[in-house]
Amino acid sequence: MAVALTPNTHLAPVVSSAFYSIWNPLSGFLVPKPPGRGIITSQLGDAEDIIVGPGFKGTVKEFLKETLDLALAWLKLPLRID
Repeated sequence: MAVALTPNTHLAPVVSSAFYSIWNPLSGFLVPKPPGRGIITSQLGDAEDIIVGPGFKGTVKEFLKETLDLALAWLKLPLRID
């Protein structure tokens, strides 16, 4: 998109790099820990579906608790921060 807005191919990399350097922090790659925990926990924290993976067999809820140390109790903290 940024390349299409430039008048020639020599200016396109300059505009693209500036655009990408601004876009990356705003695109969700740098999400702070509490809101990230809140998003994952609110969407998957109560899921009881069975999942099987390398070294794990159990529910989604158990997987979040064992691997990422996330539980529904953590959901209150991000709500207070936002």
